[in-house]
Formats: sequence, structure tokens, C-alpha cells
Amino acid sequence: MLCGGELEAVPQSTALQEALAVQLADSGDFAGAIEAFRRLAELAPERRAEIQRQIGHIELDRGNYEDGLRIFQSLAQESKDWQAVADLALAQQMSGNWFDAFETWQRAYGLASPSAASTPSFDPQRGSAASALYSRAGFSRRGVHCGRGHCGAPGTAE
Repeated sequence: MLCGGELEAVPQSTALQEALAVQLADSGDFAGAIEAFRRLAELAPERRAEIQRQIGHIELDRGNYEDGLRIFQSLAQESKDWQAVADLALAQQMSGNWFDAFETWQRAYGLASPSAASTPSFDPQRGSAASALYSRAGFSRRGVHCGRGHCGAPGTAE
């Protein structure tokens, strides 16, 4: 467990700030974790997108779906990475925007592989769009870190 004195002794340490943020999130202190991640973003602005993604997942974890959705919409607009689009689809799904989520999962599926140049067709025999996406990208749903607790969210598990 991190002691406050360690961070006070080296206030510019990104490693300590990140360790504190993760520890707070893991212990369920979501507000403290978000504050610590925001401080980390000040110390490491080059990691802004990665840190915002962590904050977005914390917002979803604590039930602030609209805040998480807003963060992931912004990140998906800035990036053409399939993971950013998949995070947006997850946030849409968790906030109850099922039709938007379905379209976004399909878009993420199309971005998941360089060989996905044409619009993919969804095969219902393969399972959920999320399972197909992770399968196409070469990941096991159980082996992908997709946010604390989200891999098992209803409708997204294998």
C-alpha cells in the first residue's frame, strides 16, 4: 500500500502517481482514483488518451454511464484505433443505446484487422459482435484487459 509520504517526497513521480491511481481504483475509491489519474495526466500529458481511457472505464464502473460515454466519444473521434471504437461501443451498450452500440461494434470489428478492408458481414453463428471483434483481432475475451469488470458485462461475455 502506498503511503502519502512517498508521493509527497517525489511529487513529480509518474510511477508513484499511477500506482496511487490504480490502488485507489482497485480499492473502490473511484473519486480518488479519477483525481489521481487527472494529476497523472498533468504530469504525463503525452499519455492523455491512455489516462482518459482509464477514467472512462472508472466512470462506467461507478455507474456514470453518460460521463463514460462522453469520454469514449471524444477518444473515438481522435483515434481510428479499433480499441477506442470498441470502448465507445461498450459505453453505448452500458448506457442503453443498443442500436448505436451495435453499429459501433460493427465499425470496431471492421477496424480490428488490417485485412478488414471491406465492410465485414456479421455472422450470428459466431456469437456477439464483441466476441467476433476480439476473435478477429486475435484476442481471447478472457485475456484482454478491457476495463475493470467490463469483460463480464451482460451481452459482452463469451
